[in-house]
Amino acid sequence: MVRTLQLFTQEEFETLYLFAASPIFNDVRPDETFALFEFLRRHYPDFASPELDREIVAQRFFPKVAKPIAALQRTMTQLMAIIRKFIAFRYAMVRDSQNDEQAASLHEIQQKLALMRFYSERLHQNPIKTPEKQPESDPEGSRKGRKMENFFSNLNNQVRQEMNKVTDFSHFSEYGFIDFQYFRFMVEQEKAFFDSTFNKREGDRHLLASTEQLDTFYLLIKLEQMAQLLHYQRMSALYEDGSPEHSRFVANIHHSLQIVRSLRKLGFLQDTGIAIYCAFLDFITQDDPLEADRLSDEFSALLEEHAHSLPATRVHDLKIMLRSFYPYRYRETKDKRFLEKIYAYQLQNITSLGEKDALPSSHFQSALSSALKLGKTEWAENFVEQFQNRIITLTEDQAELLIDIVKAAVLFAKGEFKQAAETLPHYLSYGGSEDIYLYAMAATLDIRIHYELDDLNDDYGHAMMHATSTRIRRDSLLPQNRKDERLRFFSIAKELYKIKEQLQLNRKANMSAALAKVRDRLDKEVVVDWEWLEEKYEQLKQ
Repeated sequence: MVRTLQLFTQEEFETLYLFAASPIFNDVRPDETFALFEFLRRHYPDFASPELDREIVAQRFFPKVAKPIAALQRTMTQLMAIIRKFIAFRYAMVRDSQNDEQAASLHEIQQKLALMRFYSERLHQNPIKTPEKQPESDPEGSRKGRKMENFFSNLNNQVRQEMNKVTDFSHFSEYGFIDFQYFRFMVEQEKAFFDSTFNKREGDRHLLASTEQLDTFYLLIKLEQMAQLLHYQRMSALYEDGSPEHSRFVANIHHSLQIVRSLRKLGFLQDTGIAIYCAFLDFITQDDPLEADRLSDEFSALLEEHAHSLPATRVHDLKIMLRSFYPYRYRETKDKRFLEKIYAYQLQNITSLGEKDALPSSHFQSALSSALKLGKTEWAENFVEQFQNRIITLTEDQAELLIDIVKAAVLFAKGEFKQAAETLPHYLSYGGSEDIYLYAMAATLDIRIHYELDDLNDDYGHAMMHATSTRIRRDSLLPQNRKDERLRFFSIAKELYKIKEQLQLNRKANMSAALAKVRDRLDKEVVVDWEWLEEKYEQLKQ
């Protein structure tokens, strides 16, 4: 109970006081319950006082009772019932929304739905009694009946007009959006219930509209969850192949896609939000890479055109899922068109920031990496200069190390290998970083620098390769697939350097077999910084 009270804001806690003081809500042991609330109120919001020990409180309030703790439990149960009523009131009547227009609209719709439910139930349970005989010239009783029925119809029309006014959902919270779609279904459901009494023989024609709106409500939740599941399965393999969860996951996807595609084929799904999710599922489950590329472009265009059909949070999530497709396709095809799309999205996010807005470290690193791979070294230099003091999610020491690493990376991309080596901290220095991703980034850059300086097999290079690969292999926080991507880089870079040394000793040496092995690994294995490995492979092959 105390934990629940801690979750309330100051304003909510003061409103709860009115509930506890009201005989309407506090009708069982009211004096004891209110006294307990007053006592707890003095300890809000920390509730850290030793006076709150259960035995001490029990003796305080029930010193003459044989079982004070049991008496306290009964009083707490009553107070908890009041708290639950308040929470129900809070979320049913006073919606938590930053947008007053959204809150007012949902409140108005819910009020009219409550009135529709009232008249629907009462008119059916208590039919209006009329005199047995009515003068033909004065059909007052029947007119009164019709007036009551008309009042329900008027409410029905009003709530539909209220809902039809809402065409832009971008400002809706996720909870508000789900509530709105649920209310949309409930309007049809209340209409179907109301009509059912008068159409028992012929059948209620309005049930179809109710069923269709239920489908819309269900699919807007189901497809959003399915999209996220597919995204996470692709990114981090949530469910291992062959596991019971993976079998259920595959079956769920299969049946969901069958239903959706059948409904779309018949032209049933007219909701734009559902169309967006269907387009996403089409491209994300497409086996043909070229067709997936085409469908991803269609989805992107549809999302931009109809972004108002979904809450901004959902649109943001879908854009992230779309962007995650491009790195996947980039690794698969090695086509720089996808890298350019990734960079365009990153640039869009960066340009939307204010002059003093911070940038998460991961976003900073990703944008810089894309720019350098595309050869945009001048932009990268300016980017580092602009944001080096605005990076968040790192400690001060980690941020300083990151800036040293990225400055060395920019110099390396410009071909200034000696300056890059001087700028990048010694492997014993960056080895002290607790951030394994930062450490691994420095290690792969270190290898590239000393490969270009032709001293990867010298004392420093040999010791650095051994120390960094061992640290990454033993790290307990780095997922296994991330470890493998980096360790493969070390291994392939080492093989390429051996070939390079052999060719430096004998330009006519036949290294085709060794190069073929490297080629096979680059084609089959997922490796970090594969672009640089590909470049070195092509140089050695010539």
